[in-house]
Amino acid sequence: MPLILLEPYQLRQTIDPTALGFTSTGQLNPRIEDWIGQPRAEQAARFGLNLDAPGYNLFVLGSEGSGRSSLLCRAMEQTAATRPVPPDLCFLPNFANPQAPHALRLDPGAASRLKGGLTAGLSALRIAIERALRHPDYRDQSEALRGVLEATQGEAFEQLTQLARSLGFGVHQEEGKIVFTTAEGEERSPPPPGEEGTLRRATRAYFDKIAPLESRLNADLERLKTEVCTPVVAAMIAALPRSTIGGADLERWLALMQADLLGRLDLLEEPVEAGEPDLLAPLYGVNVAVDNGDLNHAPVVIDDDPSYRSLFGGIEYEPRPEGLVADWRQIQAGSLLQAHGGFVMLHLRDLLRDPAVWEKLQRVLRSGRLSIEEPSALSSPLPVVGLKPEPVAVAVKIVLIGSRDAYYDLLELDPEFLRHFRAKVDFADELPSTIATWQACARFVAGVCVRAAMPHADAPAVALMLEEMIRASEDQHKISARFADLEGLAIESGAWCRARKGNLITRADVEGALAGRRQRHGDSEEHSRQSVLEGVHLVATEGRMVGMVNGLAEIDIGDARFGHPMRITARVHPGDDGVINIEREVELSGPIHDKGMLILQGYLGATLIAEAPFCLNATLVMEQEYGGVEGDSASVAELVALVSALSGVAVRQEVAVTGALDQYGQVLPVGGVNEKIEGFFRICQARGLSGDQGVLIPAANLRHLMLDLEVVAAVAAGDFHIHAMERVEEGIELLTGIAAGHGGEGEADEETIFGRALKTLRTFRRACHHDKERRGDAREWGRPRR
Repeated sequence: MPLILLEPYQLRQTIDPTALGFTSTGQLNPRIEDWIGQPRAEQAARFGLNLDAPGYNLFVLGSEGSGRSSLLCRAMEQTAATRPVPPDLCFLPNFANPQAPHALRLDPGAASRLKGGLTAGLSALRIAIERALRHPDYRDQSEALRGVLEATQGEAFEQLTQLARSLGFGVHQEEGKIVFTTAEGEERSPPPPGEEGTLRRATRAYFDKIAPLESRLNADLERLKTEVCTPVVAAMIAALPRSTIGGADLERWLALMQADLLGRLDLLEEPVEAGEPDLLAPLYGVNVAVDNGDLNHAPVVIDDDPSYRSLFGGIEYEPRPEGLVADWRQIQAGSLLQAHGGFVMLHLRDLLRDPAVWEKLQRVLRSGRLSIEEPSALSSPLPVVGLKPEPVAVAVKIVLIGSRDAYYDLLELDPEFLRHFRAKVDFADELPSTIATWQACARFVAGVCVRAAMPHADAPAVALMLEEMIRASEDQHKISARFADLEGLAIESGAWCRARKGNLITRADVEGALAGRRQRHGDSEEHSRQSVLEGVHLVATEGRMVGMVNGLAEIDIGDARFGHPMRITARVHPGDDGVINIEREVELSGPIHDKGMLILQGYLGATLIAEAPFCLNATLVMEQEYGGVEGDSASVAELVALVSALSGVAVRQEVAVTGALDQYGQVLPVGGVNEKIEGFFRICQARGLSGDQGVLIPAANLRHLMLDLEVVAAVAAGDFHIHAMERVEEGIELLTGIAAGHGGEGEADEETIFGRALKTLRTFRRACHHDKERRGDAREWGRPRR
């Protein structure tokens, strides 16, 4: 196919507003939930969300702004609406081992009811216990038990008193002690040894007789109190709410609590003074970690900032004199436990900020159980009284959002990853540019207008918005799936409409929004262009030069992309070093650029094989490039510069070149072709369009053209030209005005570019051979002449 001079219609895909089927987006149903052009992703998402099997968590991969998070969130909510409400989760005190609280799942809402019932029951229990212990029957039985002890105690004390009197002593009791006195009532000095032994034995016999009776009395009184209070405590326990889920475990715990309460009746007898802590609070109660009582279906949790504590839960330790202390009341549930029985959405980049979070998540997925712990307590300088709550079984569907690169990196680095995320939801970056897609996007714009409470857009405005989405895809037959960009453009266009007090967003509003966006983000591009116009960065746009070509580079700074012309030069002379890539020599080139240079040398060697191997020193460089070079899109320009230097034929400076090369001379497509063309166009426009200026691009890039309307207008007026080539020889002929000729074993026509290059190479060979002979080197340079 010969060199193509492109027509204006080939430079941009335009959308006929009438093809959209409406005059205003106000006529459309705002289907903001549409999976526009994503049937594969939708099917995978529905499959993963509805499959209840271990390991089928979802990994959602795609570009930022593709709507993957919002679409998955709505899909999660739709699926959750068909599922039952999961049970509550509560933590209960462990009466046998306080450092290992129990975890218990109960019916939805039952945990809060149990907590409220127990709180009220304990308050009422104090009153009921007090009433029971003041009952006459209890008092009569208590007094009867005490009366038996007092009678026996009185009889024994009377015997001790008579013995003391016989020895000349008085005796009485003080605070449980036996005190001997003189007859006058004064304490007497120690008696003689014989009398002392008699009194000591009598006193010991008295206490030996009374002590067991007092112990038996205390036990009988406790037994009596327990018998009286047991029905009261049992009634309180019986009145507490029950649960179908976890019912047996709850009954066992309530039985243990009843036994523990009956063992602590002294605490129930003590009134709680105002402002004083309730001593029962740390002992009995319910910590409701997850309350699903208000839900109508399975939960959907979006954790936008997952940390170790927010995701897995934690324990609130309190500083005390003995160290950091916590009990069952300080246990907190995280997102995974809150989403039990439902869905949780996480973003991979957030999880990977803390390696401990990813490792813990892997353990939970592997075991299906979660142990709540507080890692920060381990680094505390204070001693920690550790708390180890019972591990909790967790069944939750995780929807993990990440990039495509991150997905494949995890597949390679973490073999266990795929076992847990078997449902791959892959969002396409581009969609087919069809009328159906355009209309779906128009409904999306209608939804944006409704949500933002701004005017609707007319069909020409929507058509221009869609053309910008086609440009973003860099393919006339595709449209970008980054709907966040479409939403942003619609909102900015709405702002322009409001500013002029319009009732409908028009094409002019969209053009204003695009111009404003270029103005806001165009500082770097303007600085680059001014450096050329002011002569700081040398780029010629007229005349002819030997060994010098205008290449085109794309600069991507994140929030803006623009083209920047750069001068590529080549110099040649006799030698045996071959083609030297100066960027590579000074380590300013990347591997892809180096690969392109080697391909260039392969093509050149095969084309000029009549003089191979070459007696050549050639240097190639991108002038004034100091930040590094990567990519092979300058391969054609570098080859043209080198062939120009070899042939001595000057190159047109008003035409810039971009294109990659294969070893057979085919020109390959490059990226950023629109930005590159527009960058050179604006340089030429600023200097004044001559009608001869233009750009030479690969023919394979024709489908990628989505040029600015200003460039299209200049081409239509004949002020600027865009040429497309399939082979590099076509580009050489355009840039030099001379036929490229042919290579191979035969002799090329000396009037062609390659013929002149061969002539130069022969001259270099003779020069090298003569130099070797002069230096007495018997070796022959290159292949002998035939």
